[in-house]
Amino acid sequence: MSFDYSVLYKSEDGISNTWREIYDEDSTLPVNLLCILQSSIFLPHDFYDIIAAYFLLPSALCNVVPYLFLHGQSGSGKSTLAKVAKHLHGVAFNSSSDTFAGIRNSLDQRRTTWVEMPLPDEERRTYSKQVEKNTCMVWDDVDASVFINSPDLYRLFKFGYDRSTDKITISSKEVGQKVVSFARL
Repeated sequence: MSFDYSVLYKSEDGISNTWREIYDEDSTLPVNLLCILQSSIFLPHDFYDIIAAYFLLPSALCNVVPYLFLHGQSGSGKSTLAKVAKHLHGVAFNSSSDTFAGIRNSLDQRRTTWVEMPLPDEERRTYSKQVEKNTCMVWDDVDASVFINSPDLYRLFKFGYDRSTDKITISSKEVGQKVVSFARL
């Protein structure tokens, strides 16, 4: 049995019956996320701490980021957990019809952001610098047929994201042309 997620929507006063009622300003983010998960979703096994830890995984600091799979019957809370992850990271759902190249491009866009950095010894001048941020890719309704139809997606999910071996290769159709490889490190 899963939690009636509709009670978390805003009511007439704009703030009651939302996650804000569960959130405790004096507690840490991991503790608050754990409380929100435990109050929102019923799981048959106590994996809330593992799910909360995964949702807060600092992907920008990881060389290899595994994928978290949630498997269960209809109404078991999989989509609700996906919604929590999506809102926590401020990302959109990925679709099971996304192409492998599209997923990699989307991941590149989600991973980096530009920030203004002050120049050394100069108070008023800054420069833009690209930095990596924590991100998450969230799928809903992925079934076996997705992996059968796209072996590249199967490998992506099976091995996780490994920045040291993730390469994009561009080659020419003409014979004798060189192949250029780009590694994202």
